Amino acid sequence: MKMHIGLIAASALGLAALSEAQAQATKAVEHANVGVRITVPAAWDWSERPGGIAVNCAPKIESRPGMPGCYFVVQKSRLAAGQAAITDADRAKWKGWAVGEGLGRVFVSAKDVKLAGYDAHEILVREGKERNAALTMRLVVLIPDRHFVDVMHYAWWDDADQSAATRPAVRAALETMKPLK
Repeated sequence: MKMHIGLIAASALGLAALSEAQAQATKAVEHANVGVRITVPAAWDWSERPGGIAVNCAPKIESRPGMPGCYFVVQKSRLAAGQAAITDADRAKWKGWAVGEGLGRVFVSAKDVKLAGYDAHEILVREGKERNAALTMRLVVLIPDRHFVDVMHYAWWDDADQSAATRPAVRAALETMKPLK
């Protein structure tokens, strides 16, 4: 019982810290290979990954030992020469990536959106069929005449999906996306 109460307290503290992070100082996160700069709360951690950026949006919370409870990954993917819009073929390809073909992910929804003023496509999938499975958001953003920016957001701890609570802060950070010169 004490451990369960401790986990609830840790979860509440984590969400409070995430909300507080939105109002605190910020820092720029960028990677030349991705070609964008994003402004995130200073309390968030980030690191370079091969071909991208990983941002830990709840640094004091783990989903399991050594695994962040909330993170998003930003990578770059190719844009066809002369491509000026997101196509149906792009949407189908990205849905396949998000579902993971054979990985047990369950498609929830897909829609075209705007992110930081750019055309984007958002796909939501469940990371399994369990009632408490994490809801992962995949966003692919078209940076005209340059490339696509592929973002994946995951938030799960205390044996429950935390994406609804963390997605507003993550989206706010992604709304600051600007191409590097």
